[in-house]
Amino acid sequence: MKQRRPTHGFTLVEVIVTIIVAGLFAALLLAQFDLKITDSHEPLQRMQASEELSNAMEAIVKDYDTMTAKSTSDMALFTAKVNNFSTAYSQYAQNCTAAATTLQVGELPDAVLVTVTHNRGEKVFHVFTVQSY
Repeated sequence: MKQRRPTHGFTLVEVIVTIIVAGLFAALLLAQFDLKITDSHEPLQRMQASEELSNAMEAIVKDYDTMTAKSTSDMALFTAKVNNFSTAYSQYAQNCTAAATTLQVGELPDAVLVTVTHNRGEKVFHVFTVQSY
């Protein structure tokens, strides 16, 4: 007559298979968490870029507002100053560049379109016009 072994607990094979499956799930979860952690700096960097763009455009608008005549010749000087952004405005935004182009907007001749671009590729635009009263 054979004696039966008690069947309490798990076999070694069952334990090893369970550990392997749990390890695979843990590896997948860690990969997902790693992606989220490495992407968590993105909103902060975008906010910093927006702040630099805002500071640069604010300085440019301030220069425009201080022009007294806002004539065609003043706008030409203004355009040249904006196009020399690194000299005139770099203290406000080190990671930005700017370009100013003269264009006609509707009935407004000699309008100046200013584009400030951050190194991250984000841009802000503003149109300045010659004002005659």
